[in-house]
Amino acid sequence: MKFKGILPVICAILAALAVVPAGCSGNRSVILEAEKAVAQPAYDSTCAIERRANSRSEYITSNGKYIGNLQKGNTVSWFFTAERSGSCNFKLFAANAEDGSASFTAGAGKVFSVTLNGNEIILPEYKIAAGTKYGDFWQSLAFSGKISEGVNILTYTALSDTLKLNVDCLSLDCAFPVAEHQHMWRVTGAPSDCVNGGNAVSDCADCGYSYVTEVLNPLGHNYGNYHYDSLSGKMVTRCVRCGDINTADAPSSRYFGEVFFSEDGFSVRPKATLYEAEHAYICTEGGLDNAGAKTCIKEDESFSGGKCVENLSKPGNYLRFTAVAQSAVKADLVFCMSNTMYSPNGIAELDPMSDYVYCTVNGESVDFSFVSFPGFDSASYFVWRYVVVKDVDLIDGVNEIEIGPKENDRNWITMPNADWLKICTDELDVQTVRYYDVNGVKRVENYAGYANSLAFDISESPSLYAGKSADVADIVMELDSKSIIADLSEECEITYNYKTVNLEGIKLESGHNTVVVSGVTVNALYNGMAIKFRGGV
Repeated sequence: MKFKGILPVICAILAALAVVPAGCSGNRSVILEAEKAVAQPAYDSTCAIERRANSRSEYITSNGKYIGNLQKGNTVSWFFTAERSGSCNFKLFAANAEDGSASFTAGAGKVFSVTLNGNEIILPEYKIAAGTKYGDFWQSLAFSGKISEGVNILTYTALSDTLKLNVDCLSLDCAFPVAEHQHMWRVTGAPSDCVNGGNAVSDCADCGYSYVTEVLNPLGHNYGNYHYDSLSGKMVTRCVRCGDINTADAPSSRYFGEVFFSEDGFSVRPKATLYEAEHAYICTEGGLDNAGAKTCIKEDESFSGGKCVENLSKPGNYLRFTAVAQSAVKADLVFCMSNTMYSPNGIAELDPMSDYVYCTVNGESVDFSFVSFPGFDSASYFVWRYVVVKDVDLIDGVNEIEIGPKENDRNWITMPNADWLKICTDELDVQTVRYYDVNGVKRVENYAGYANSLAFDISESPSLYAGKSADVADIVMELDSKSIIADLSEECEITYNYKTVNLEGIKLESGHNTVVVSGVTVNALYNGMAIKFRGGV
């Protein structure tokens, strides 16, 4: 009991000697590792880089890593807490960063600076040894400074791009307890918008220190496809993110193209005729595509239930849709297509579409110069988009709508796969012409004397594409009659290429009959036949 008041006295004496035995609280020296410091800029991976453990150091300072490649303006900050304010001694372990670099003088405002809680410390000059392999000939640079009660920050700042130091740990010795500050990091920041860049920020919930960990570039405007604005007479596009509007003068063509991502997204006229691409005329004179695959008709995954035409990629290949109108009419054309322009990164954007794909209506070009067909990260054979050509003038009679690939500098596959064409009008029905290859089809018995033949079912519209030259053919009809018919013209009306076929004097027996109309002239392109029965046949 008589020694009860002696221990505090002993602690006070030993504290003056900087010796802390058991029973006295607090550490008066601490090593702060470089990898636990904050190196900035944290968002630039080319500088202020955390390096390997310095196991090759001539003077092994710690078991931690160091910070290297510190460029002019880069900083390293260490954080520690103190129970009270007072003066402390520091040792910063550094090394010549450049292998083979001659020795140089640092300190006194040369090569680097040191601040303590924002106040610069006046450093003595130091002779930095010549650079060695791995840049880890570590030297201790000693200085002193006054710290504050609570959290303190000591910051090393590089001042030169030619004379460089690697920085390792910071040793701190005080006459009172100090400790490394343990950050409680949380990530905040501001997102980028179309014009302004954003960032990610780490801030400590305990001490309030914050710094930028990532710099985000502005997103840039994401304009949709141009569309014609009748009020301004210009092509207009709007950014899908911020609504910014961009305009361009209207092209000289009467036809304007747009791309829609949903079949319900475009405004078209109410009466629509669906024309499957496999029924169009498919020209393959351009040859094989760039991948060596042949142009083909292929099963698709669209809602129409039809097939698609694939690999129309070489100039000279095309699809030609033929439609017959009974009078001149305004129409909207809707092409269902999927992009197949391969690139090193997947499917490339056709922007503008006019550089890669052409479209003509009765020989007049559609202007695709304001149209951008989307690309994708991977192949998109059946990711369908809808290219809409508005206010097309269809003439009375046969109309030809052609679409195909163009030559391009990148020499990639360019023509999108085609699934169907919708011809949309306000009132008038438009008849589509189904093209058939007249060669290689099955023979029919009644076609004696001809090398090629085609057979049509009653449910089909008997129309065909007859090749490149005019020819002569026989029309053969298999008819079933309920009774004897003395004159077929009384019970049946047939028009071929809009001209009435003379059926007068043709007699039908009760039951099955074969009727042959001989010597019919076949046009080089479209040929069509319409049959009307009055009930007896």
